[in-house]
Amino acid sequence: MADAAARPFDVSLRAVFGIAVPMSLAHLSTPLIGLVDMAVIGQGGTAAVIGAVALGALLFNIIGGGLNFLRMSTTAWVAQAFGAGEPHEIRLTLWRALALAAVFGVLVVIFIEPILWAFLTIMGASAAVADPLREYAVARAWGTPLHLANYAILGWMLGLGQAKLALVLQTLLALTNIVLSVAFVYGFGWGITGVAWASNAAEVVMLAGGVMVMARAGILRPPPWRQLAERAAVIRVMSVNADLMLRSLILIAAFAFFNAASARGGDLVLAANAIIFNIFSLSTYLLDGLATAAEALGGRALGARRREAFDKTVRLTLLVGTGVSLTITVLWLATGGPFVAFMTTAEDVRAMATTYLPWAALTALTGMIAFVMDGFYIGAAWTRTMRNMMIVSLIVFMAAWWVGRELFGNHGLWLALNLWLLARGVTLWVLLPRMASAAFAGRTVR
Repeated sequence: MADAAARPFDVSLRAVFGIAVPMSLAHLSTPLIGLVDMAVIGQGGTAAVIGAVALGALLFNIIGGGLNFLRMSTTAWVAQAFGAGEPHEIRLTLWRALALAAVFGVLVVIFIEPILWAFLTIMGASAAVADPLREYAVARAWGTPLHLANYAILGWMLGLGQAKLALVLQTLLALTNIVLSVAFVYGFGWGITGVAWASNAAEVVMLAGGVMVMARAGILRPPPWRQLAERAAVIRVMSVNADLMLRSLILIAAFAFFNAASARGGDLVLAANAIIFNIFSLSTYLLDGLATAAEALGGRALGARRREAFDKTVRLTLLVGTGVSLTITVLWLATGGPFVAFMTTAEDVRAMATTYLPWAALTALTGMIAFVMDGFYIGAAWTRTMRNMMIVSLIVFMAAWWVGRELFGNHGLWLALNLWLLARGVTLWVLLPRMASAAFAGRTVR
């Protein structure tokens, strides 16, 4: 494996699509699970219960997103080790991530009540939303250690460019969750708690599949503890992970603010925005396939010291991203109405969601550069710059909302979200040539 990894390689459209297409499909499993959960509850639930499902999904997106560095940093270090031809470092990277997943997962289980209290306080949701949300969150917390372990295994696969294998596991997760959500809610009558336990059971199934893949690759046995805990490596990993965690928390803070502003607009606005926010989620996860291609190929190029391969990956991913984002936007504008109708039978929610639907469709265009640039910065482990530009973009978001809230109401909130996405992409794109030149010249870049 080391010799193959160190050999020069070329980047082509086929290589980009070979990772992007299966990973776009794989990433879709996350919003599809949320869509099924909301649809299952939404067919007979009130606006308050729909809002509870939306906020419950947001809470665990916050937790999972804040800890998503376990996936991102694993992909970065594995991709670079693969490019440099260092198989032992690949094994160490995976097992360090699994150890961190166990620690953080247990902490979430222990502290879910205070986490939930803080979340409810910030969100300012009504009592009708808070009660079912509490039931969902307490049950869902038990699946967090499994979810984080799956992050680590997925990051390992993506760093090696094993997108098809990752797709198989993600599909297994989604199908299990969908089947069990319907069974637990309609068959057993467990309501919103059944949705949570369906998610937990699906994580068990995916982890079992991941362990089988590890066994087949011959890395199921962990390395010696002294190697896992090697001081310089741990400091490097924790430094990068801290940057990624802060960046992810800022990202989630923007989403949380969006939902909090929606909740303060009333249960109807919250439910309507929650419905069409899934359009944004579906679009981003489709584009995240390109981000994954940028992570894997860009990180591998950096590890192999192949600047021409890195630059070509940038050109190809942005070219493909432009075409894909335009297509996504047009499709949502054409099919958004039936999508909203499928998601809920409540006529008042349908009417309001349809009004703001074009804003959600536009996010594919305004967010494309951000998603692709995220991939390059993650694959290269340029996490400090990534974090700093996220802070700048959040300032743009808040300023745009402050100006637009009185003038445009909920339209102003969606406008601010789109401007935030543009700011994220443009800032990283402008800095990319300078970052790449420094990194390939052998200088330390963060």
